[in-house]
Amino acid sequence: MTDLRATYRLQLSSGFDFGDAADAVPYLHGLGISHLSLSPVLASRPGSTHGYDVCDAHRIDDDLGGEGAFRDLVDRVHEHGMGIVLDIVPAHMAMHHTNDHWFDVLRFGPASRHASWFDIDWSREHGTTVDRVMLPVLGDHYGTVVDSGDLRVERCGHDLVIRYLDRIFPLSIASTARLIARAAHAETQHGDEPDPQNARGTSTQLALGDSPAEHVEAERTLA
Repeated sequence: MTDLRATYRLQLSSGFDFGDAADAVPYLHGLGISHLSLSPVLASRPGSTHGYDVCDAHRIDDDLGGEGAFRDLVDRVHEHGMGIVLDIVPAHMAMHHTNDHWFDVLRFGPASRHASWFDIDWSREHGTTVDRVMLPVLGDHYGTVVDSGDLRVERCGHDLVIRYLDRIFPLSIASTARLIARAAHAETQHGDEPDPQNARGTSTQLALGDSPAEHVEAERTLA
């Protein structure tokens, strides 16, 4: 292991990626730098300029060149007898629709397997018994936004979502089930009450697709 003597911090972005960092290694080595101190390298919000809004902690950020370019940087650093210090902070996560863990919390609420990952103050205001996440994302009063057509329900992959401009939020499984039940009731035009169990199963299928493992988790959560 290389002794830590002097670090040089590099702020990575699509404008200064792993390849650019690798090109700078010989110069920094000549200055006596022992370690590169890199800003976050994990997959962040698309278009991020700083990397502190991580969306997937299991992947190297493609905007920085991806895993292959990162390995090339590591090899170049090691060739010069240097090391790398990574900036990894678990709290640096983005509330963005490309963050699957955040999406899961919005689907299942406090019962989500990822709920403890986020510092959420679940609020129950105005006498409601439903756990809610309050997010200040609307640019105007709710009624005005609805009338403008900027807030709408769409199908996105396996989910029914609320889209507001460039923001996407999945409907909870319970909300999706209610919509499906009402739609099925209207479609039959018979006056029979919709079956909530069938509606819930259909909404789970919509949200989770064909993954058996996730269906098991959903049934445990919704039980």
